[in-house]
Amino acid sequence: MDIDEVVNAIPEMPGIISSINVHRGKLYIKGDCSTLRSETVDKGIDLIDQQISFCQNRYEQTKTFMGSGNRNRNPIVISQE
Repeated sequence: MDIDEVVNAIPEMPGIISSINVHRGKLYIKGDCSTLRSETVDKGIDLIDQQISFCQNRYEQTKTFMGSGNRNRNPIVISQE
């Protein structure tokens, strides 16, 4: 194999590469060379969705608490379930 240039590939997100899609003589741009296993990507998206939902709920709780005239107390709500 003749190589004109050595390139280090650094992933932008963790995951398992399921295929590398390169062919001799073809020019590639960022994101075209490999495919990640979809379940790894889906788990990452699910985790981020959970974090967004938690932050939205926390924001609504704080907004409701602060709007009820309780500005001098701690707005943390602890459930004992």
